[in-house]
Amino acid sequence: MDKRKNTMSFPVKQGRSPECSTEMRPHVSSDRKRIKVLIPYDGSENADVALNELRRAGLPKQFDAFVEVTHVWLPSSPYEITKAVSARRLRVLTAGVSSFVPALKDHEEQKVLSHEAERRIRSQFPAATVRIEALLGKVAVAKEIIRKAKDSDAELIIVGAKRSPSPAITDYADGALKIARESDCSVRIARLSERSEESPFRLMLIFDGPESSAQIVGRVADRVWPLESEAHFVLVRKPVPHDPSRNVSNDTVFEQLAERLRATGLRVFASTAEGQPEQYILGKARELNVDCVFIHATGSPACEDGLSHMAQAVVLGAQCSVEVVRREAQEVKPVA
Repeated sequence: MDKRKNTMSFPVKQGRSPECSTEMRPHVSSDRKRIKVLIPYDGSENADVALNELRRAGLPKQFDAFVEVTHVWLPSSPYEITKAVSARRLRVLTAGVSSFVPALKDHEEQKVLSHEAERRIRSQFPAATVRIEALLGKVAVAKEIIRKAKDSDAELIIVGAKRSPSPAITDYADGALKIARESDCSVRIARLSERSEESPFRLMLIFDGPESSAQIVGRVADRVWPLESEAHFVLVRKPVPHDPSRNVSNDTVFEQLAERLRATGLRVFASTAEGQPEQYILGKARELNVDCVFIHATGSPACEDGLSHMAQAVVLGAQCSVEVVRREAQEVKPVA
């Protein structure tokens, strides 16, 4: 039997009726420190996607948003860059703040983009704290974003990206991939969801070992999801010598993690991937039409390149958002 198609579901307590599915459940960690999120904004379509998809990231009503207004850097092709630059200038003109003085061009764009980013964040999260800073004079934007995230103790960076036709093509998410590979914190690569806003969220979590999976579950459990939302585990079975005791240990850890998610109100399902897990993950994500795939940056055991081959393939090939999870400084290893 092809184990890649082996799917099992776990019973959960019945919640409210489906027509109430978009109501948000109470935050399970109300005493947790406010999450700090860094959002680069260059006014491009990719940057707009990051702002539009904030509501699908499971963020609490109150969080700290650090917006870094930059020059155009998220698009990769010359055509997209030219298009984004023209769109920025048009925003300044339509806002009525253009003085037509070349020396003031950057300042005017920064002013308009800052106002736009703050307005859009507050329209979704009125209780959020929004801080704006301009990085218009910086050339190496990705490195500066990574440095800013580290200096501000950000837990999450959110960048937008287009869908790529193949995991082998980096042009559609090159800037986002660089940040995901080199950042010290988690990175969310946001893509427009094809699911309706009224539907519960559908998440995919990659189980690649006890420690890395515990960190992923910790991120998801600390977020706020609509009632009836789903968490679909993909258990990655690696081609190693058969070890029954190891399998039993992993299964025990998995059950504990699944129970933690059930306690937050999420409906939990699982399937198993063997052989080439990247292909299975990407195919399953398309089949389920998930909102976001949560995957650990380095996996278990941890790779030394900043981003595992599997994580990079998912970042580039997924048609949905991908959150690359990294361990926070205060996190500890799960008890065996």
